[in-house]
Amino acid sequence: MLKVKRNERAFVGARAVSSVLVIAGLLAAVGLAGCHSDILVPDLEDLVEPGKLAYESQDLTAGALKGRMEEIDDLFAEPRTYAKALASYELCLHSISSVNQYGALWRGARAAAWIGMQDSVPHGRRQRSALNGMAFGREAVKKAGQSVESFYYLGLSLAALADSKRDASTKLLRQIKQRMAIADALDPTYDNCGPSRFLGKFFVKTEGYPFRYAMGTMDEGLAKLKAASEGCPDYAGNHLAYAQALVEDEQYDEARVELEKVLTSATPPDHAAEHHQWLLAAQELLADTHGK
Repeated sequence: MLKVKRNERAFVGARAVSSVLVIAGLLAAVGLAGCHSDILVPDLEDLVEPGKLAYESQDLTAGALKGRMEEIDDLFAEPRTYAKALASYELCLHSISSVNQYGALWRGARAAAWIGMQDSVPHGRRQRSALNGMAFGREAVKKAGQSVESFYYLGLSLAALADSKRDASTKLLRQIKQRMAIADALDPTYDNCGPSRFLGKFFVKTEGYPFRYAMGTMDEGLAKLKAASEGCPDYAGNHLAYAQALVEDEQYDEARVELEKVLTSATPPDHAAEHHQWLLAAQELLADTHGK
């Protein structure tokens, strides 16, 4: 392990504590702190420890880095494939620099998290990718802790790891909730209201778990999904997720309203494949709820 001089440790520790206090303030401002603040404030080691990501900071000009980020984003764009996402991830590893506020770190977590969530990818590869995303995400939090992207893609990487496990621990579930709650506090509209959408689905999914595993309630999940649907109404995935939760809560009339919004929605940029699946799911769910 890299040794750090005493005065350097003090500086890093003070900076980490400062980041925690700022984030705690954000959570308090949106009502996410209080009795559960010990769950929502990030662990200090995620801000202080370098994790397992091994990289060399690149000596590139701002113009060269801008070109790299564009290439990384193009590789991750639709049609999105395993090979392209992996190439995006690998280019991120060789494009990390303070010149652009470490923009390659959250992009690396983004690509790794996506790979980790693909059922078509072999299980072992998915799990390794989720771990890689966590390493990128934790380093992004350390280097650019006030960035919504850092916490959002760290949360998705943690979720990808949980999805790859037969039994996710309560610690892992709480870490997922922590990071995504912070992303939601920083910018709930990011990625088409992704933080609110994720938390809503997460609360609904875990509501039926044994008490120590439950991360939220159905009411909390519905509130977050409603916020996502209203905050980013042009993204059909929000309406579908809200409708699915409403059906689970036996609010069929309200669910049909959301499903109709899915069926009349336009295809959002860079989500054509997903939009097609949303339309099919909405049609099926609308048929299932007929007469209820």
